[in-house]
Amino acid sequence: MSASSDDPACWICYERAFVAEAGAHSAGPLLRACACRGPDASFSHLPCLVKYAGANDTASRGKSWWQCPTCKQDYTGELQLGLARARWELVRGRAAEDWERREAADNLAMALEGAGDFDGVLPLFEEALAVERRIHGDDHPNTLTSCSNLANLHSAMGNHATALPLPTQALPKRRR
Repeated sequence: MSASSDDPACWICYERAFVAEAGAHSAGPLLRACACRGPDASFSHLPCLVKYAGANDTASRGKSWWQCPTCKQDYTGELQLGLARARWELVRGRAAEDWERREAADNLAMALEGAGDFDGVLPLFEEALAVERRIHGDDHPNTLTSCSNLANLHSAMGNHATALPLPTQALPKRRR
């Protein structure tokens, strides 16, 4: 398949989806990032977006890993999951209490949950709850949110007996 001038291009590297000689682009397929650049200009290669996010991490306060820099829409689907996995690989070796690691774990958990990979989400939510309890205690809003996230996941997985005690314990604390 050859590229034509009408084929969409990556908004980061400006390369098209296909190289005629190879039949594909070395950076992989073009994925739709968001709708802010119009129907033909909102595509990127995942590796290009990973490089962009890493280079703009500090300036964007981490948002470049999950949000379009132009329209501020959250990435979804394959881009969301690919970026979340790439960021996780960069920070997973840090201490569990590290803020950026916790944020990356949360982003990965949300992307995995969106993809229906509940088994992948479970250890991330369990760790998040344990860390929030260690850092903030049982009554802190972050801990209670982590508790709710874990309860909702167990419920979605059909583990209702495991899910029920979590919000039951958290409700009086939320009321306070």
